Amino acid sequence: MSVEVQDSLLKREYTEYEFSYPTTSPGDGESSVVAGPREEAGLRQFDFTRLMAYGIEPGDATRFIEALKEGAHWEEAAREMESSLSDRQSIWQSREMLSPALTKEFLERRSALLRISQAMEVRNTARKRETYLEAARLYSEAKSFDPRYSSEQISTPVGTLHAWQIMADSSTSRGTVLVHGGVDGWSMDWDGLATEVASEGFNVIVLDGPGQGESRFVYGTYLTEFWSDAYGPVIEHMKGLDPELPLFAVGNSMAAGIVLQLQNRFRAFSGVCSNGPVASMSGLFTGKTYGLKLASFCGDGEDVAHAQTVFRTVDLKSERVEQDTPVLLLQGTADPMVPVADGKQVLEWTRSPRQSFAIFERGEHVLNRFPSDKHMLLRAWLNSLT
Repeated sequence: MSVEVQDSLLKREYTEYEFSYPTTSPGDGESSVVAGPREEAGLRQFDFTRLMAYGIEPGDATRFIEALKEGAHWEEAAREMESSLSDRQSIWQSREMLSPALTKEFLERRSALLRISQAMEVRNTARKRETYLEAARLYSEAKSFDPRYSSEQISTPVGTLHAWQIMADSSTSRGTVLVHGGVDGWSMDWDGLATEVASEGFNVIVLDGPGQGESRFVYGTYLTEFWSDAYGPVIEHMKGLDPELPLFAVGNSMAAGIVLQLQNRFRAFSGVCSNGPVASMSGLFTGKTYGLKLASFCGDGEDVAHAQTVFRTVDLKSERVEQDTPVLLLQGTADPMVPVADGKQVLEWTRSPRQSFAIFERGEHVLNRFPSDKHMLLRAWLNSLT
């Protein structure tokens, strides 16, 4: 055997894959060195389970939280993690390693990281808008691999609204469900709950209401005192998917009260699920920062006084939520925004002839800590109505 052949047989291919953390500054590896007040506030508001509920992959959530505790900055850490995923996706693509399923997963993870990068920005800055629209582009590209999904635009008297539509198999569809988020969680952030509902054979409309998501950043549709006028066309759109199917609504946080008020006005739903209804949205303006976040729902300016006036029309009162439909109200005993007594009061106000009250011990606002229990109950409740 020649020396040349012998050497070729000894050659080995070596590939190294690096899975790193975001740059930590100024702590750079030291524990408990949070970079600033924004990071401290973010860590209080977004624990591991909430990050996962917003679409952050568990490993990404782990790295993100640990990096923040070691001194990384909120936006920069999330952006660096997204950039790392983008680079990895490109490299794997060039090596012909990616399947459609892997590509979809990369895109979904990147979109979620970009969205969370702006979670602590309370104003409508150009950077926030650009980042959110890039996240929406990635999400849209990811969902192009799933034929159930489509991006919908709904014209309303107060402006165009955007929604993600998930269609069940037409031969087995049992109803159409509106899924609606609140101040922080917009349509893409509720994909996890929406897919759980869709798994039971329901069509799902995941809506960006006035002042939310793409309705805000693409179409300039903000929250006004006439916000409820926007939902008539949404309901008509839902009916148009199949006029023979019943309609349902699932609202979370601010939207937990909105869907109750919509049923009071339109009487279109065969059941309403209210997850953590905030009785007094206008009462949340006591904090300056949160007041600015709420004001961003009402326009690009920072007129907090005007925004509070608008949000008074969202506040819950007995005459605004009365209805004759089944109501499921979800409540956590550790919800800092909605005491259990408030949840019970709202349920009593509805005067629903078929009331269900689910209490989650140690559950926080909108119950991200217990996703399976929450989703399974919601699915079972919807099943009981069809």
